[in-house]
Amino acid sequence: MNIRTLISSLMIFVLTGVGLSQTAISDSSTLVLPHTGSQALEFGYSGLFSLSNYIGNTIAIKNFSSPLRATRYILNFSSDGYLLSGPRNEVDYNPIPTDSTIDSSAYDYDSKTTSLDISLSVQWIKYQQPYGNLSLLLGVGPMVGMSHSIRENVIDRRPLTYSGNTQASKSISTSVYLGLAPVVGVEWFLHRNISFHAEYYTLMRAGWRAVNDETAREYSSGDWHESDSDLSGVYYSVRGYARAGVAFYFK
Repeated sequence: MNIRTLISSLMIFVLTGVGLSQTAISDSSTLVLPHTGSQALEFGYSGLFSLSNYIGNTIAIKNFSSPLRATRYILNFSSDGYLLSGPRNEVDYNPIPTDSTIDSSAYDYDSKTTSLDISLSVQWIKYQQPYGNLSLLLGVGPMVGMSHSIRENVIDRRPLTYSGNTQASKSISTSVYLGLAPVVGVEWFLHRNISFHAEYYTLMRAGWRAVNDETAREYSSGDWHESDSDLSGVYYSVRGYARAGVAFYFK
C-alpha cells in the first residue's frame, strides 16, 4: 500500500467523522467520551486498504487511566494455507545453429504452504483533545512474537515421461522476535458503547530465524540423492501497515 492511498483513506475517514460529529451528534448530551476507568474490547483487521498488505487480525483490551490516556494489550494473529496442483512444462533449447534440438519435459507439480504468526504487544496511547466525537491518537509500545511456516513441493515426472523421477522438497522456517510498534490514527466515538478506529502503524522487529531445507530425489534407475541444510541467524524488518476496527466499551 502506498502512502498516497493511506493518506486519502484517512482523510476520508476523518472528514466523514467530523461531518457526522457536527450533525448526528450535535447534541452534547448524547456525546459520551471515555473517562477514567473506561474499558473496551477492541477488534482490528490489517489489510482493509490493501489486501496485499494483509498481516492478520487483532484482539485487544483497552484501559483508560484518564480521558486522554489509555493502555492497549494486543493479541495479533494470522494464519495462511493453500494447496496448488497442476502441470509444469520445461523446455531446454540449444541456440547453436548447427544443433536445433529442443528437449521438453512435463511434470505433475504440487505445492503446499502453511504459515502462522502470533504476537503480543502493549501500546501506551495518548489521545488529542477531541473534536466533537473524533480524536487523533498516538501510541507506541513493545511487542514479542513468533512465526512458523512450512512449504512442501512435489514434482512427479513418472506418469508423463520415460525417464521419470520424483522430487520432493520441504522448507521449514521458525522465527522468534522482539519489536516496537508506533501507531498514529483516529478514533470516532459513535456511541457510549461503540467506537471505530483507523490507524497506521509500523512494526520494527528484530529476532532469530532458523530455516531447514530438505530435498529428496529418487531416479528410476535406483540411484538416490538427497540434500539437507540448516541455516540460522539474526534478522530485522521494518514495515508499515494500515488497520481498521471497532471497539465495544463495557465500562
